[in-house]
Amino acid sequence: MAAYGNPSIHGNSRVHQSEDHPYDRPYGKMIDMSNAIQELRAMLLAEQQQRAAEVTELRNEVHMLREALKQETQNRDTVVHKLMKELQPVNQTKDFDELRTQLRKQVTVLEAGLADEVRDRRAAEVMRDTKDASREADLRSGLNALCQDLAHHKTIYGTTKDEHKNQINRCIHDLHLLAGGVQRVTQAWTTVPLGNLQTSDVNGSSAGVCPGGSK
Repeated sequence: MAAYGNPSIHGNSRVHQSEDHPYDRPYGKMIDMSNAIQELRAMLLAEQQQRAAEVTELRNEVHMLREALKQETQNRDTVVHKLMKELQPVNQTKDFDELRTQLRKQVTVLEAGLADEVRDRRAAEVMRDTKDASREADLRSGLNALCQDLAHHKTIYGTTKDEHKNQINRCIHDLHLLAGGVQRVTQAWTTVPLGNLQTSDVNGSSAGVCPGGSK
């Protein structure tokens, strides 16, 4: 019989623990969820950077349109003033009035078209900002859900770890008690003389004797 402290007992227990560790599966889930969170954060950052670049580009386009409108208005005013100066001697004629009316109509149409373009650009920018905010809110909601799920799995992992630790400690305690009992039985048998273990009678029959000496 093996005595207390036999390395084969502890070696077998280590083999069983290495074959199927109870913490591998929850730890793997925690690693997968952590990787998913990192990917979502990277996607959110990339999306924010892209939207910021698009907003900056739209603002630059609006600024350029405003500058173009301002320049066009100045050019039109210059042309009108030049024509008025050139046509000043005949500014009371009917042809001059018609030309001035046509120029005013053209300027009004141009200003209305540019104003519509600026309004459409602003509406598109507002709509894009709304979509970006909604998408960002969805990403943040998913990230928060993953964080909560990760915290829940961490709690389960800690509880399972404590339970298995307690069970392993109880098994080790039982093995210690069993090894001590086996050691005591072995010592009791080794102290009994070999001649007292079996006796023979006249007819050749034999009877076994217990370690205490009783038949």
